[in-house]
Amino acid sequence: MSRSAAGQINAGQIRLGRGPRAVEAALLEEVEACQRDLRGDPALLSQPLRIVVPSKSLRQHLAAALVAHVGGGLLGVRVQTLHSLALEILERAGEPLPTSSLLASILVRDFAREEPVLQARLGSRDDGFSVVRPVVDDLLDAGLEPAHAEALDERLAASAFAPGPIEVARAVVRVASRVAEAFAAEGVAHRSEVLRRASNVIARPAGA
Repeated sequence: MSRSAAGQINAGQIRLGRGPRAVEAALLEEVEACQRDLRGDPALLSQPLRIVVPSKSLRQHLAAALVAHVGGGLLGVRVQTLHSLALEILERAGEPLPTSSLLASILVRDFAREEPVLQARLGSRDDGFSVVRPVVDDLLDAGLEPAHAEALDERLAASAFAPGPIEVARAVVRVASRVAEAFAAEGVAHRSEVLRRASNVIARPAGA
């Protein structure tokens, strides 16, 4: 959470809480305090308070919790996902926005179906291949590229873990690698690429 100018919120300050409920309670109290400051100084509306969260579901939950806690609408507060913030940074920097990755779920499903071990374990379930998508996203977020997949597959093959789970892991790595290849071929950017590009924009020297 940060304000765009010096004032109530210190952008370099880190606060810790004992679990998600404690963190949420502290955040609600701080936002309520900011709302009191805003009522005393409406000029603070020019310095919107941003609350950045990792997912859409958490954004919806937190927005509802804030309204319930404050007891009505909030002024000068924006709750957004990290992905949304990254897109905004690219847009403000004049960077071309990446094509939306709407094909991701279809690609994961199709590629997973072609892996015998995944087909055997998930093919008979309703939308069983959907469980592969979050793992593929995590691998791509971690920077997996097709060039890395072979080395990772070799490490997994040499692992001392039980063969069944290892074969599943190897199949998921192959799916992730194929998804990365398909994204590159179609000009589609995974969310990890969006975050990487936004980070590069922020890291640029002023005026560059």
